[in-house]
Amino acid sequence: MEPKDYLIIFTAVSLIFIAIYATYTIPAQISLNATSYPRDLRVIISFIAYTLLTITAVALIAFAYRASRPLTGIGRKTMEYFILALIFYMLGPLPMALGLGLFIILGSSYIAEVWYGLIYPSCLPVAMMFTCFAAYFMLKFGYFMSERREPGLKNELPLLVLIICFLAVSVHPYNWYGMIVPTGYPSWRLYTNGLLLIVNLIAIAQVAYFLLRKIRTETDPIRIARLKMVMLGFLALLGFFVCYAIDALTKQPYTVWMFLGYIFAILSPILLYVGTAAPKWFISRIEAK
Repeated sequence: MEPKDYLIIFTAVSLIFIAIYATYTIPAQISLNATSYPRDLRVIISFIAYTLLTITAVALIAFAYRASRPLTGIGRKTMEYFILALIFYMLGPLPMALGLGLFIILGSSYIAEVWYGLIYPSCLPVAMMFTCFAAYFMLKFGYFMSERREPGLKNELPLLVLIICFLAVSVHPYNWYGMIVPTGYPSWRLYTNGLLLIVNLIAIAQVAYFLLRKIRTETDPIRIARLKMVMLGFLALLGFFVCYAIDALTKQPYTVWMFLGYIFAILSPILLYVGTAAPKWFISRIEAK
């Protein structure tokens, strides 16, 4: 399939997931007497961070699209998968910025009486879903960057199975996204956060292995520098998810680990873009050495 076909399929899956979560999961959580989080300074800082992440991703998508236009063959397909990964990467912080903005305006994480008061609880699982999709396209991009080919089914299948498991577990009401767990009920956030981390670990580990192998055999200094930048971008992305997982284990919203993770999240797409698009200033700097 072509990259645009994948975009259509994953968009359709996203719409189905959002519809199920809005019509089943949130009403079920409300019926179980879940309570809302109050607004505080951490929410405002997180809103600023997710807004900056969205702006950064949008800018990089525009730059990557412009860089892809003159490309043909493998180079163009590599850039197309990178753009798809960036699109879903952007679709992660975008709903979070929207939901946190309403969180700040309303003064609490949700209000059951009005439809727009329910947006923040649904933004969290939607953002996590998009991040899982981004990991899949990062895997494809990484293979094209290092091996100049599509990853095999044995590389994609574990990731796709885990993404399906994540979606199935996420729609259960016991995840309590954006809500305080009511007394007497368990929380499944450890499982969903664990699945999110594993999905990204599998994608990044596979890409890192092939990038390292390619760096060791490559002789062109410019190509080596580009591969190293891409590697650093993936490591920064891994840093974000590690911070996210630690933050989730604390069972407190937006700890200091999350703010450290925001730094990694902003650095990652920038490093990936520089290594993939290889702007003139980057090439000139390598040639000068």
